[in-house]
Formats: sequence, C-alpha cells, structure tokens
Amino acid sequence: MTWTRTRLKFLAGVPIRAGLGEPGLQANPEWPRYVRTTDIAGPRELRSDTFASLEPGTARLAELLRGDLVMVAAGATIGKSYLHAKGVAACFAGYLVRFRAGPGVDPRFVAYWTESDPYLDQISVGAVRSTIENFGAGRYQNLWLDIPDLGEQRRIADFLDAQTTAMSQIAELRAHQQAALRERQSTELVARMFPVAPGGRTTSRLKQVFSSVRSGLWGADPTGDDHDVICVRVADFDRLRLTAGSRAGTVRSVDPVRLRSRTLRHGDVLLEKSGGGDKAPVGYAVSFDGVARSVCSNFVAALRPVPEVHPRYAGLLMAACYHAGHSIPFIKQTTGIQNLDRPAYLAQRVAVPSLRDQRKIACGLDRSIGEHLSLAGAIESQLDLIAERRRALITAAVTGRVDVTTARGAVG
Repeated sequence: MTWTRTRLKFLAGVPIRAGLGEPGLQANPEWPRYVRTTDIAGPRELRSDTFASLEPGTARLAELLRGDLVMVAAGATIGKSYLHAKGVAACFAGYLVRFRAGPGVDPRFVAYWTESDPYLDQISVGAVRSTIENFGAGRYQNLWLDIPDLGEQRRIADFLDAQTTAMSQIAELRAHQQAALRERQSTELVARMFPVAPGGRTTSRLKQVFSSVRSGLWGADPTGDDHDVICVRVADFDRLRLTAGSRAGTVRSVDPVRLRSRTLRHGDVLLEKSGGGDKAPVGYAVSFDGVARSVCSNFVAALRPVPEVHPRYAGLLMAACYHAGHSIPFIKQTTGIQNLDRPAYLAQRVAVPSLRDQRKIACGLDRSIGEHLSLAGAIESQLDLIAERRRALITAAVTGRVDVTTARGAVG
C-alpha cells in the first residue's frame, strides 16, 4: 500500500476558504441553516438547542454541500471540525473554513484525519496567538497529511464508521446515565425538602429563613493589594455539590467600605438573581463553602440564614425551590437576560422543621450528594477513556498503523 505525503490544499476541489461575517439573527426554518462555531456539537453533529439561518441568496455565497468539512479557525475551539454528512441546506460563518474534497478523495477520510494526532499537533504548533487564537484558511491549506489511494481511504473510513459508531453508542449510554443521576439527585432533594406530609414543620415565609439579603458587586480590576478578593460568579456554582467558593474564582478589587458589608461567610446562600436562559432559568442557589475572603458578583445575591436555621439546610432549601420550579413564576424577561423578582420570590411560604431535623436532613442529603459525585466521577472517567480510545484508533487508522482489512473485534 502506497501513501502520498501532500498538503491539504492539493486534495481540495475548490479553494479552502472562510465563511460569511453575518450576525445570524434570523431563525427561519425554511432558510439554509447558518452554521457557526458554537453550533458544532461533534464531528458529524450540530446542536439542536441553537439555530440560525440566512436567506437563500446570501447563503449561496458560502454554501455547505453534503461531504463538505468545516474547521474552526478562531476562538477557544480552534481546530474542531464538522463533516456535513446529511445534506441539509446550510451555509457557514466567518470563523469557520471549508474544505471540499476533490477527485480521488473521500471526505470521510479527511474528516477522520482532523480528529487525529498529526492534525491536532499541527494546529497546536501553528496557531497564531494574539487577542484571539486563530488559524486561518491559508494555514489550513498548507497542513501536511499522508493519504493512500481512494480505495484504501474508503476502507479506512468504513472501518472507522463502524468502530466510532459503537463508541458513540457507549458514550451515549453513559451520557444518559449522567442525566439520570442528575435527575435522581434533583428528585431526592425536592422530596426531602418538600415532603408530602410535612408534619411537625413550622410554616413561614422564605424571607424569614434569612437575616439579610445583599446584592453582590463586580468591583474593579485587581490591584495586587489587600483590596483584592475572590468574586464568586454563577459560572463558579458547583451544580452537583450545590456549593460555590472552594474552586479558584475571579480576583477583583473591592473598596474596603463596601467590602465590610459584602464579605461572604461560610454557609451564606448564593442566589442567582440575573442571567439564566430557556434551558436553565434564573434562580439557581448554592451554599458558599469557600475559605478565602470573597464577595459574590453583581448577578448574585448573598442570603445569610438566621441563627435558628442551619446554614446548609438553608442552602439546600433554596436549591430545592429551584429544582421544584418555584422560581419560574417570578422570572422577568428583559432583552437577552432573565431577572428574578427577589422580594416576591422570597415571600413564598415554606414549611421548616426543627433545627435538629434540619441538621439531620442536611447531613443525609450531603451523604447522598457524595454518593452521586462518586458515581458521576466514574462515568466521567469512562467517557474520558472512550474519547482517548477514539482518538488513538483514528490516529492509528489514518496513518496506516492499523490494517483495516484484517482488524476485527468489538470496541472495548
């Protein structure tokens, strides 16, 4: 078997080029889909939860045909690729470059090559780092690869289709397990906090669980002096542990006068008051468990439990309110952002048990959360191994280190 070393541009049927600089504000399902970097879910898959389109006349200027391959040319996911295998009408955006296979080239082989070590190593070495990491069409054109004849390309692609499909099925099962685990944790949290028969509990308004409610602040750029503190953002919320603060956060400078009234205390409840979206509405809540001097961001409010309420119970109660959907009626939508009507939300009535029972419930839920974390970690490790195995197999196949005519066996 003979392999030829060549540059990517010599395998293209048309020049490798970047896409359109349109903003993608339309979502007309009758128009060609406008594929952007953020739409790519996987090597042959686009996200289903986001969609933009362009009118047909504009879309034709950067058309995607079946078998076209696009690669990310700028941003955090530089090098990521997507093979347009289904033939749905589409076009592509300016941060992507398109490769269209020429005669004697199977686009599937080239697509698999963009998942291999030789490709990714060249991307890593050649990326231009300035204000934004980039790897333009000119650089993609000059990438080197080794390629066999068309028949062998097809055999390799067929082999990898079968093998990666099996891997994807296993990964999909693990992803379903992750989702089921999150759902089980949410269901248990709500059931423990809002039992069907809440006997022995005292009914009060949610705001009476807290002695103070303070909005956060963003502060200024860090100065390297004693005014620098950790600023906890919604992005720092650990949604499995239902905590925030123990991870490294963003450092900001806060005026000492404001800092005195905004410094977080272990056990404070952090409530997302602005942000969210259709898939994750605003109103998420966690317990602060950090040890470094910290404040919360301006999109978050800090709620301090009264002495009669166990701090961790208060955090879990607020988390349960969110998972039970109690925040949804109090969401106000403005342009591009959701805001929580905090006074109305905290005016809801809840049934709170004795302090002794609060501790018991909080400890029980934290034990359960620990078990969920252990299972989630095992699943994540399995997914990492599948991804590692996929890349290794693809690399071996597209570099000729695996004889696909004799390779046998199921994916392990």
